[in-house]
Amino acid sequence: MARRLTETTVKLIRDHIRTNIGSVISSIESELTEKRTSFEVPRQYFFIEQQSIYQTPAVFIVPSGIDFQKSERKPNFINANVNIQCTVVVEDKDVDLLAIKGFRYMAALQEVLDQVELVSTDGDVKIVVKVVDAAFSPVYTASDKGSTRADFRHEVSLSLEVNHWEQV
Repeated sequence: MARRLTETTVKLIRDHIRTNIGSVISSIESELTEKRTSFEVPRQYFFIEQQSIYQTPAVFIVPSGIDFQKSERKPNFINANVNIQCTVVVEDKDVDLLAIKGFRYMAALQEVLDQVELVSTDGDVKIVVKVVDAAFSPVYTASDKGSTRADFRHEVSLSLEVNHWEQV
């Protein structure tokens, strides 16, 4: 059996976000008072950082390392820890509304991902996602990033620790 490791991990996370983010966004929007900003389902998802053309909001699910935990490995399975950065990029013409968008997407992604257990369709891969922390980028202007769609761009990044268990 071929080992699937990181590819399956990031695809499980992407698919889980796609399936669940809409309802969480709706819930957050209905409960918060600031309604002047658009808060929509992410348009695109990527597994690498170096995308130059994309539509926002965009989600980047980028692995940064994997620890195979050799001391815990048994002959018929892998029990690894995968570190992933899950980043959403947002744009707006108003810098205050941009900040609100960033806060809301961070809250939505944290709700969707923290402590979630996901299993591949064949049951051979199981992952458990933990959201460890979040970081906010500086605000970029269109001239900083070459964007013509909005005046300001901002990134919110969640650090994920993912326990990856795989039958081999």
